[in-house]
Amino acid sequence: MLLLAATVFAQTPPGRWPLVEHAAETLGSHQVRALAQDTHGFLWIGTTDGLFRYDGSRLEPIDMGGAFVSRRAERLAVTPDGGLWCVTPLEARRWLDGRWLPFPTHHQPPGIFRTLATDPTGRAWITTDAGLFQEQPGGGFQPVPGWPGKEAQALWIDERSGDVYVTAPGMLYRRRADGSWKTWGQEVGLPAERLLLLGRDADERLWVFGGYRLLTVSLRSGEVQELHDVVGNHRLDNIQPVPWGGVWIGTNKGLLEYDGRGPARAVPGGPPWVTAFLLDREGSLWTGGLGIQRLAGLGQWRTYTSREGLPNDVIFPIRRDPQGRLWVGTLDGVARATAQGWELVPGLPRMVFTAIVPDEQGHLWLGGTQLATLFRYTLATGELTRFALEGGKGNERVRHIAFDRAGTLWAVTSGGLFRSEGPERRLVHFPLPGRIVNPILVDLLVDSRERLWVAGGERARRSRGGPVEALLHGRRTPPGRGPLGDRAPARAAVRRLWCGARGGLLPV
Repeated sequence: MLLLAATVFAQTPPGRWPLVEHAAETLGSHQVRALAQDTHGFLWIGTTDGLFRYDGSRLEPIDMGGAFVSRRAERLAVTPDGGLWCVTPLEARRWLDGRWLPFPTHHQPPGIFRTLATDPTGRAWITTDAGLFQEQPGGGFQPVPGWPGKEAQALWIDERSGDVYVTAPGMLYRRRADGSWKTWGQEVGLPAERLLLLGRDADERLWVFGGYRLLTVSLRSGEVQELHDVVGNHRLDNIQPVPWGGVWIGTNKGLLEYDGRGPARAVPGGPPWVTAFLLDREGSLWTGGLGIQRLAGLGQWRTYTSREGLPNDVIFPIRRDPQGRLWVGTLDGVARATAQGWELVPGLPRMVFTAIVPDEQGHLWLGGTQLATLFRYTLATGELTRFALEGGKGNERVRHIAFDRAGTLWAVTSGGLFRSEGPERRLVHFPLPGRIVNPILVDLLVDSRERLWVAGGERARRSRGGPVEALLHGRRTPPGRGPLGDRAPARAAVRRLWCGARGGLLPV
């Protein structure tokens, strides 16, 4: 993958972002129109004069040859199998395993192409001036049933629900997975002009703009709000919603930050012109305009301590809930991030918290040094429920919590393994097989094959060191060309289990 570790830039002036230029001299004067990161970690760059792939150090032009009439790569979309869709104004083609897949002209949708996106199943959707089209299982594209208008402009697909959002002049449409439609129009405040749609922010709002007008549409209430005097005389080119709140705005005069209050602020030291964004899997923001840039680590490092409201400077778990709010466990309680800093979560004991895990029902599950007790915190109401660990010695301290795909909660403790049972979520001791009796467990995970792995004071099978301290079920890139490697094509990732022990780091 693109290994883009955040870097501390000691010489960066206060208030400026550390900007790292990438491949500007190779791209020349070509304007960047789209950025995407595939499942292997390669960065793909669509420009006004061709398509490029970047491995972190080397920019490789991709031969568009006879596959395309136009070389203007306006839109890019990745697929789960490691492929990539490239869209020009005149055609859409798919790249897979180092080549362009055959795609006869009569399988292309009609009209001038606008935007392409893939849904959670990997199926492609495309907008043109002739309508909205969907990739078919047998190949090619067909009109989407129920599309109410002719022209379709922008397209965004919710990766969680699969809902499809499409704009047309003066209109916004949502198509749910069951085929039902919802429409917003001029009666709720949308302007009668072409609209670009740029995704959802942490506050469940869709961001829409046309020309110099910036609007939001609440997915909860349906309210449309126009944001006045946000960008001044800057021309909007693109927007990147920030997962934890606010947006970055790309304009013809540089990069802006906007948190919902007052005018947007220019990012000191940012790129002078931004037409494309990518927030990669490592959390770095990439921008494209003339060349590509990385805002390393999303800015300089900032340290949060008890001066900003944390109950203690020693931090254990750090988690975000489904609404994007940040929670941390410390030596002296749990804190949550606010717009003003940090605040202690009321009602929780002032103890060491070593585990925080959200569930899909709107709760946080927390554990730590409170003997034989697990806590459930309801996010909507602040209600706190205590769960006793049944069947143990009564002095267990919770080290880690995880859910399997069926929703069963598992907890490892200083006294063994516990599992939730029944609708009331009773936490019952779960005996380990063989001669392992009440081990001191420190970590657990559920892998992609729904197997439960535990690590602790008993020596893990196949490990050569002492007690296992941590587990990570990840991916290993086989020898060959990796995105930051030695220039050979990356192969399909192989899943591995990694164990951290006192004797070192061990692959299982």
